[in-house]
Amino acid sequence: ATIVGWSSYTYNKIQYKDLGDSYIIDVYISGTSNSGTTTIVLPFTLTSNHGSIVFITNNGTSAAGRVTCIASNTLDFRSTPSAAGWTASGTKTVTCNFTMKK
Repeated sequence: ATIVGWSSYTYNKIQYKDLGDSYIIDVYISGTSNSGTTTIVLPFTLTSNHGSIVFITNNGTSAAGRVTCIASNTLDFRSTPSAAGWTASGTKTVTCNFTMKK
């Protein structure tokens, strides 16, 4: 997977399981933010573009965020459920586990 949004990691885990018609995706990434955007390009294609709530830390502040599939294989993480961007400094963390259709 290609990850955008961090200059360094204290923890970096992306796992997925193929269920036949969908994938279970498990993400835990934490480190120093270097971008107002946060994306992960996956090595497989998704057809679903619905969003899921994720747990995040944005510049040291913990909150609920959102993840959406914005392209066939790109997950876009936002720092709030209403789609706010990120601070390009400080600690950034994304923690989530969700299912998306192939």
